[in-house]
Amino acid sequence: MSDVSFNPEDLPKAYTSESAYKKVTKYHEAARAMYGLDYDPMTDNIDVCLVMCLGKGKQHGRYWMANSVIDSATTPTLS
Repeated sequence: MSDVSFNPEDLPKAYTSESAYKKVTKYHEAARAMYGLDYDPMTDNIDVCLVMCLGKGKQHGRYWMANSVIDSATTPTLS
């Protein structure tokens, strides 16, 4: 067993930028609203449609978040 404990207040320090933290938080809140409080972004798959909606499509040729893990060949467009 590890002596490391989870403290949500430490989350902003764990991200490389405040922007990344805000995006992950917004995605997490939207996913929990859609799938319920049991949704866990650490273990559940990324909802590509939700990423598309939150980011209003593929801005500047990139997804709003998780660009490198989303397969654009199988992702539907907003239209």
